[in-house]
Amino acid sequence: PYKDMEKTSSFPYLPAEVAIELFSFIETLSLLRASQVSRQWNEWTEQGEVWRRLSSNLAVASLSKTPHHFRRFTRGDLMVKDTEWKQLYQELGSFGSQFSLIAQGLKSSSVDNESQDISHTLDIRSQHFWSSQGSSDQDSSEFLVYKLIQHVCVVSKVEINIYKALYQAGLPIYAPKTLQISVGFRADEFYYRSPHFAVEVTDDTQEFWLGPRLVCGGFLKIEFFGRTQTQPGDDLYYTVVRAVRCLGYPIATIRSPLLASSMLRLAIDMTAPRACDASARDSVQPGLDDVPANQEDLARLLNAVPRSVTIEIHRKSTMKALDQMIARGSVEEACNRVLTSSPEENLRTAEVLHRFRRAHRASGKHSKFSCPVRCYLSMALRNQQLTLNFEEAMELAKHAINENNIKLIDFCVRADKLECSMELGDLVRPHSLQTALLIYLKSFVPDKVVDCLVELGNGRGIIHYINGMQYRPDLPSIIRKFARLHTTHFVEFALALVEHQLLRDVDVALALELQWEPGSDLLNLLSRFQDARPRSDSIGDASMFHIL
Repeated sequence: PYKDMEKTSSFPYLPAEVAIELFSFIETLSLLRASQVSRQWNEWTEQGEVWRRLSSNLAVASLSKTPHHFRRFTRGDLMVKDTEWKQLYQELGSFGSQFSLIAQGLKSSSVDNESQDISHTLDIRSQHFWSSQGSSDQDSSEFLVYKLIQHVCVVSKVEINIYKALYQAGLPIYAPKTLQISVGFRADEFYYRSPHFAVEVTDDTQEFWLGPRLVCGGFLKIEFFGRTQTQPGDDLYYTVVRAVRCLGYPIATIRSPLLASSMLRLAIDMTAPRACDASARDSVQPGLDDVPANQEDLARLLNAVPRSVTIEIHRKSTMKALDQMIARGSVEEACNRVLTSSPEENLRTAEVLHRFRRAHRASGKHSKFSCPVRCYLSMALRNQQLTLNFEEAMELAKHAINENNIKLIDFCVRADKLECSMELGDLVRPHSLQTALLIYLKSFVPDKVVDCLVELGNGRGIIHYINGMQYRPDLPSIIRKFARLHTTHFVEFALALVEHQLLRDVDVALALELQWEPGSDLLNLLSRFQDARPRSDSIGDASMFHIL
């Protein structure tokens, strides 16, 4: 039958390059079946060009956290021989979990002051940040350069958190307009440059994928283009970044021999000319002293597993052990293991809380007393040495709100058992304005503090806070909101603002849209304004809350 097929098939009359091109569009299973049709078809289906295209379209599910969202790898600039593409296709599916790749921050284009340098972008749990110098040019650019944990890494994606200034009026977010990611084997030379990615004006984590291209290197450069936010006070534009993460695979974790070999060839090809240049070596950039010069140097990287990778592998092993503890009912043992872990292990995360919640759902038990998360939070609160971190504090607040136990949140906040944040305050605010106010005070969010004081009707507290913090909110908007909520004593508040020289008479009048003429009596105007408005019950009393 195969002979008959060869006689009747149109393939034998096609040029070989056309037949190979057609085969390169067939999916893998059909291609394997086609290779068994005849010797000629088998020869065509073994061609490197066929498997190169398949490798370029290979979906690697492990590159994304969500199963339904796949990322693809193409060969990028890998040094792959034509006869190796079929083997590479088979090995590309061997990627496991990704690792954090950044080892250190090397340099930045500018810095606003020494306490805001690039090193502060390495820990997402920190509230520190890198800030550029101010500029009057809205289209100016900045850059950050990082060294990766190995000289040869596969870079899959970069995650960025832009900084939100909670302590400034309006809670400004200092985002650039776009960014571009570059990867190379030297801190001053980058062979790969991504397209320009649009950056959203948010402090949430933003992901920028480099797929489908497979990008390798040992140094990362992020360039920020344009600026969107001026700083209150100097009206200059800034770019401010709170955290940067780079995820991918150091070469020591690549289980594909061919892929690792191809990455080494690329690194050698990129670095060999410079490695032989003695004059260039005399003026190298920071972090270039470990550039491999030959195959032997690079091969050592395969066995030189970075400490951060070892820690991450140990952490993943611990996570599996936690799942086993929970599955056999040893919830307290699992909770204790997490709560006594070192900061280096980084087990007290949202991921662990999710595992506890998932275990509770899987058990089919609906009693709150059998909930592993509740057990975990209770043990954390009883530990006098611990303060609940952001994720734990949010989880505790959700449980307390569901059980209508706001007093628990208030007690924990006052006892400094919770990491206070704007998000925690926003969660609690609909249920207890005073507890939310205390959270905003502890997390240093002036706009939210003043807004709560307005709702509470605490005019004296607003003035005391503004003067004490050297903070200038949008006072006309505050007066309007105060007058709307507290018709019985907003006049006293307005006059106090004038008395403390926070506003002029005319500013108060204009804020309330009153007709003002030089020499007008502000008290008389305010009294008539007050009498003309419908009475409303005050939410709070001016003396009910004192700002320390």
